[in-house]
Amino acid sequence: MKDEKLYGGVLVKAVGILDILRDAKLPLTTTEIAKKTAMTKSTTSKLLTTMQMLNLVSRDQVSQRFDIGARLIGYGNHAISNYSFEKVLEPYLKQLHELTGQTIHVGIEQDDKMIYIVKKEAKVAVTLKSRVGDQVPLYSSAMGKAVLAEKSDEEITAYVNRTHLVQWTDKTRTTLEDLMSDIHAIRQEGVAFDKEENEPGIYCTGVAFTSRGHTYGAVSVSVPVYYLDDIKKKEIIQALLEIKKVMHQKI
Repeated sequence: MKDEKLYGGVLVKAVGILDILRDAKLPLTTTEIAKKTAMTKSTTSKLLTTMQMLNLVSRDQVSQRFDIGARLIGYGNHAISNYSFEKVLEPYLKQLHELTGQTIHVGIEQDDKMIYIVKKEAKVAVTLKSRVGDQVPLYSSAMGKAVLAEKSDEEITAYVNRTHLVQWTDKTRTTLEDLMSDIHAIRQEGVAFDKEENEPGIYCTGVAFTSRGHTYGAVSVSVPVYYLDDIKKKEIIQALLEIKKVMHQKI
């Protein structure tokens, strides 16, 4: 039991060193690390030597300063690839697809547009021409407006000022006033709509995924207007809001 406590204590100290190196603007000397961790210089030196042997830290041979090691970069890349928001979203995406049977898109914002990174085809005999990698405008898509609603009014105004708002259909919102009206409704309801604004005959409902001030992406359900009724609208809205709540907790 004593050995377990000892090894645990060493691990905690090592993690403390890594946290300090992560937060430091520049590599640190042994003395600087010892001071920040409140450990003796001797203990700090022994830990750093072991951590260097394990490639958890690196030491510049000239300055003798320490920084995060390459091994941790590999761990970090692995963690990112296995904990992307798409992977967290996947089981809920399957449930949403089973519930609605309609086309589902997942997108991320890039260069003032939404980029499709996932598409699940409708189970009914309706095929949308969209595909992974396609772009849709922020102002005329449900996902895009959901993402815009997470921004400040000033950021949205700046976006509109630098964007040519194309009239894709006779229902496309092409003024700042109309767009802000939609944005205010989205902020209240938590869900965004594209009411045939991007493509005639297609009604989309979407939500954005935001946590700790960062918007990771958005998801939308696209339904032909002839297939949609009030009951289906409510089912889709409720399902999306539930996913939004879960994702906020998990990402």
